[in-house]
Amino acid sequence: MSAGVSTQNRVQTFILLVSTDASLAQSLRTLLGQYHYGLTLCSDSSAAATEIHRAVPTVILVDGNGPTLSQIRAKPMARQIPIVAIFPSGTDCDAVCVPELEAGVDQILCRPVGVREIVAHLCAIVRREHFKATPRRHFTVANLSLDLDQHEVMLDDRVIPLTVKEFKILHELIQQPNRVFSRDELLNLVWGEEVALGEHNLDVHIHSLRRKIESHPGRPKLIVTVRGVGYKLKTD
Repeated sequence: MSAGVSTQNRVQTFILLVSTDASLAQSLRTLLGQYHYGLTLCSDSSAAATEIHRAVPTVILVDGNGPTLSQIRAKPMARQIPIVAIFPSGTDCDAVCVPELEAGVDQILCRPVGVREIVAHLCAIVRREHFKATPRRHFTVANLSLDLDQHEVMLDDRVIPLTVKEFKILHELIQQPNRVFSRDELLNLVWGEEVALGEHNLDVHIHSLRRKIESHPGRPKLIVTVRGVGYKLKTD
């Protein structure tokens, strides 16, 4: 078939299977459904490329080690997606498997391999990808910590009351310590691009924030000014 056959319309996590084996697809679809994962079947790399542009899969599973695998690896969008390949029995590991792994394939399974084992490997990769994609909710720099779930900032185990804007400013800075944020960038991140505010407004909030978290606000050690550019949260 030249188009994808999909069961992932109502699920966010789905596997893109590139194979001409419809029975394998059905078996995988049944087992993956138990985990509420979907499956899209494409018969060749061209159909797979179209499907990837339509909806990005969590994992790409390629049945075989022929040109289809190398063609999929060459697709720019596929380089950001884990690829698992199923190779025929008797495949020379050193001659075939190792070069494919070095070229970007994440995992290789050799036949005979059961459907349950394939699904177990896929689920392990899905868990890993979901963990990587989970946004951080707690940040710590030196003796300062910010908790998004509690909407709380602590300094030396003391809760520091901040205004909404002060909290947002600190959140942006603490996510990327030592990175310099321009004043315009912080204004856009905290207030939004549609709100027209002068840089003085940001400076006032930074001054207030320093008074609450710095030991010597006049000589700040945490939120430092980068002259002519903006601010950064310093860790050293």
